[in-house]
Amino acid sequence: MESSSQNYHGKKPTNKTQKFGNQRKKESSGSSVGKQPVLKQLNMYKNESHDTECLLCNECFLLPENADIYLSHLLCSHHLVIADTHCIADFKGYVDYWRTRLASVCLTDICSVMHAPVKEAGANPHVEGEEQEFFLLSDVLPEDRLLRQGLQQKRLEWVLQQQQFERDDTSFKRGCLICRTELTGTRAGYLQHLNSAHNLQIGRTANLVFIDELIDQIDQYLNKFQCIYCEKFFPDRLILREHMRKKMHKRINPSNQLFDQYYAVNYLEMGKNWQQVADEKEEPDQSGYTSGSEAADGDVADWGDWNETTAMSITCLFCDSKFEQWEPTLQHLKNNHKFDFASLVSHMDFYQKVKLVNYIRNQVEKNTCIVCEEICDCQDVLLKHMEEKDHNDLPNKDLWDRAEYYFPTEEDDGFLCQLDDGRADDEGTPECVTGEEPDPQLCEAIVGGHLSEVIELRAELNKPVSADITENSANPAPSTKSAHHVTFKDIE
Repeated sequence: MESSSQNYHGKKPTNKTQKFGNQRKKESSGSSVGKQPVLKQLNMYKNESHDTECLLCNECFLLPENADIYLSHLLCSHHLVIADTHCIADFKGYVDYWRTRLASVCLTDICSVMHAPVKEAGANPHVEGEEQEFFLLSDVLPEDRLLRQGLQQKRLEWVLQQQQFERDDTSFKRGCLICRTELTGTRAGYLQHLNSAHNLQIGRTANLVFIDELIDQIDQYLNKFQCIYCEKFFPDRLILREHMRKKMHKRINPSNQLFDQYYAVNYLEMGKNWQQVADEKEEPDQSGYTSGSEAADGDVADWGDWNETTAMSITCLFCDSKFEQWEPTLQHLKNNHKFDFASLVSHMDFYQKVKLVNYIRNQVEKNTCIVCEEICDCQDVLLKHMEEKDHNDLPNKDLWDRAEYYFPTEEDDGFLCQLDDGRADDEGTPECVTGEEPDPQLCEAIVGGHLSEVIELRAELNKPVSADITENSANPAPSTKSAHHVTFKDIE
């Protein structure tokens, strides 16, 4: 490969279209979002853009905001390519350094030189273009590599400082994304409320950074009636929340790289998100470029909340057996308790199924037969009685089809989460057995399983509720073991 000996400053612009340039533009365009983490250009200017002079001329660009325009200018006007720009933590700082450096040295002393054919726009695609000289600025040069590592370290330190501030700050104040309760205290307490009261899984607080922006991002999804996991749109908020409950989509999709910027683990290594870091731990890549702070094995383990199984276990209606899947649960009920749940409820709508399950839970908890209501000494005696009397059957409708059984007997009942109304998600919420549209707060009780939340919502419709929260004092929603004794009149 030939090498030029002149200082390559201020080359005149060309109107030619370079094959090499087109390829480079594709690498730095939005089409590569699926391969590269969507991280901010965090820098010592707190993500603010400033006018920055070109490396090789006096033209100014707003960096890092217009980085793509600037890279295109370098390619077309100066035949200069900066490699792996997504790995540069502070692009403006990087440009400032090399502009000063190149003022005193030749470009060929710093850059690798390569030749590639270029064609004029509209030229015959079958005719080879004129070969021209290009310059590549990359981390192959030790000086460039050290610069990138230093900028990466500075960004990591800045992110950790921001994370520490968010942990220590006790002046946080914001309304809940779900129930509109106004919460004050720490951000950790706010996230704990989302988790304990609404089962909204965002991630471990120790992993999060830029929490305010993360909450804003989720709020935008919910305001557009868009699921944060599958990103489907729904007619209204109620249908959206029932979808998220039924499909267990109350969590961020780890494949959605828009959210990578809010998790500190993604800043550990240049140009790598948590999945790439984890994959390298399993199968180290000897040819790849690794720089900045090395993630400890424990760091990758802590990132497991991205893809851990958040589904609740399903407890049998009559005994303490637990299952991870729905089909084995139904098989167990049929084989061990002679209770064919699927067949017995096939004619019911969603709300009738909910009331039946809550009725059975209530009766079994009191060691009472679900058919004849005979009280037994213990659970074993109850099961024996039901088997001998052949009471493993659907109870009389007058016993369970009551409004009081809209409310769960158990907190976060995994069995309820598996119930299906037999309709597509976008067909809307089914009507109650009365034919009337279901009360929104009533639906929330069924969906979320927290009666206390419904009571709060009733009060919040007219006046916001204030609550003081801290990381250590935030408490989960009260138990609803006796929720079946509450009627509609009680919560109005």
